[in-house]
Amino acid sequence: MSFQSMICPKCGLTQALKSECESCGSPTGKIGPARTIHSVSTPPIEIAKKVEPPENAPVTVDPIVPVDKPTFQFFFYGKGSFFFQIHLINLFLIFITVGIYYAWAKVKVRRYLFSQIEFMGDRFHFHGTGKEVFIGSIKASLILGFLYGLYSGIKFFPANSIWHGVGQGIYFLTIVLLIPVAKIGRYRYRLSRTSWREIRFSFRGHVKHFVEFYVAGIFLNLVTLGLYYPVFAAKQYAFFVSQSFFGNEKFSFDGKGQDLMWPFCKALFLTLPTLGLSWFWFFAVQKRYFLNHTTYAKGEFCSEIKGSKYCLLYVGNALLLILSIGLAYPWVIVRTNRFFSDNLTYKGVLKLETVHQEKLDASTMGEGLGNILDVDMGIGVS
Repeated sequence: MSFQSMICPKCGLTQALKSECESCGSPTGKIGPARTIHSVSTPPIEIAKKVEPPENAPVTVDPIVPVDKPTFQFFFYGKGSFFFQIHLINLFLIFITVGIYYAWAKVKVRRYLFSQIEFMGDRFHFHGTGKEVFIGSIKASLILGFLYGLYSGIKFFPANSIWHGVGQGIYFLTIVLLIPVAKIGRYRYRLSRTSWREIRFSFRGHVKHFVEFYVAGIFLNLVTLGLYYPVFAAKQYAFFVSQSFFGNEKFSFDGKGQDLMWPFCKALFLTLPTLGLSWFWFFAVQKRYFLNHTTYAKGEFCSEIKGSKYCLLYVGNALLLILSIGLAYPWVIVRTNRFFSDNLTYKGVLKLETVHQEKLDASTMGEGLGNILDVDMGIGVS
């Protein structure tokens, strides 16, 4: 297809052949050389058909690249020299007050140690007071004093009397039952007085449940000559951790005591050949296992405690205490806290905006019982 064209001599517009310019209206006069403009025809576009894969063709899936969880390290900044000053002042005040200042000394030590633990750039805080610990100790002393008075009264019965045997049985059974009660009370009190980023911890376990399986565990330990210990220790740890909260979020534990049976048996078998050092290795394995199976808010705690380092820590602590006649006690406490902090991390995204305060009060009598009976919670917290 073609048509004749011309160029306007005035404005230079190329247009169809006419006597006047379509743009400026000037007469065209001589008509410029004619051009033949050819239209270009576009070839039809073919639409590609979708190719279906064969029926038995393998399905390929893009590999999922794992995303590393952020890791947060615990730190301990305490110094033995500064803690030694606190320790000396405490000893002096306990001496001149005939032991009354002991409750305030315990609180002062705990406040210092907690304030030296750092996680995600913030320190922990202990909010207990010496007064409440002292009152709790008085209450616990009255209960134990009453029991001791009953026990002393049993002596007035003949040794072969049935009442003498019944009385002694009741006394020792009561003491056995008070140990788990003290463990629970002490742990509940300490968590309720501990905070991080102004949010308190809490413990919501029931004494009755703990006493039931604690007494059963003691019995099974006696029947199995101690072989039940790994299962019993794991159950205690699981009970304390699974009922512990930070704000409104709870901790969890998914470990099983059966997993520790083989390390326990190996340590038992190697007791004589290693002069008992094999137990340092076992307790390092146990501590590592417990921490590595503890979770909080979709994140998990991780520990890399090695048996050799665990052994060096406690052997070194024993040597320091012996050679210094006990004066190195503050450095021993600092070394131990730093060791466990250096070997503890938390992996996961900690969404603190979803955690809010749920402060629960706790009686101080459990702390008092724990101090008098000298029990610890069985989970590495004393």
